[in-house]
Amino acid sequence: MGADINLQGAGGQTPLMASVLQGNTENVVALLKHDPDVTIGEKDGYTAFHGVGFQGRADMVPIFMEHGLDPLDMHRDGHIGMHRACWGGEKRHTDTVEAFLKAGVPFDHPNANGETPMDMVRNNIKTKKLLKKWAKEAAKKDEV
Repeated sequence: MGADINLQGAGGQTPLMASVLQGNTENVVALLKHDPDVTIGEKDGYTAFHGVGFQGRADMVPIFMEHGLDPLDMHRDGHIGMHRACWGGEKRHTDTVEAFLKAGVPFDHPNANGETPMDMVRNNIKTKKLLKKWAKEAAKKDEV
């Protein structure tokens, strides 16, 4: 009998969550083949997509989408993974916001307090520019 794939270790992290936070995409792919319980959050309740956003792991967004994870999974603090990516100031965070957008997360998806991703961007001009571009494209579609 093998090890429990959902066993929570340090910080309440499952092997899947630990792999997300470490940026180990190869482990994420391998773990997903064994059907882990993706709804298990770490000690504070953050699930995989929250880790993806916080750490800026754009390459993991399509992988999780293929496995049916919900990119709109809202933590009890009222935020989704894309909101967390908006807080990051590095290119990887902008790339992750773009990956969430391409996965179908609305550019203006509000948090529980009604703030949009544009409201949440912290000192990242590239992320603001990206969100403005998506807003402009959405406006064009609405005109048609």
